[in-house]
Amino acid sequence: MLDAFGPQLDAEWLRRLSPFYYYLGGEPLRYGFQWTHLAVLTVACLLVTAVALRCFDARDLR
Repeated sequence: MLDAFGPQLDAEWLRRLSPFYYYLGGEPLRYGFQWTHLAVLTVACLLVTAVALRCFDARDLR
């Protein structure tokens, strides 16, 4: 929703909070992927995975 409503609200900075901006923002089918956008997506995926693994290990099943 941030990527869709950002331009309508005159808040371009909201679009940068959406992963869809980094995936489709540079028109990858026309120009190819932008390396900085791929790096942001990779770091975000690694961060979410690390947090999920930490929470999974900290759970108490007793």
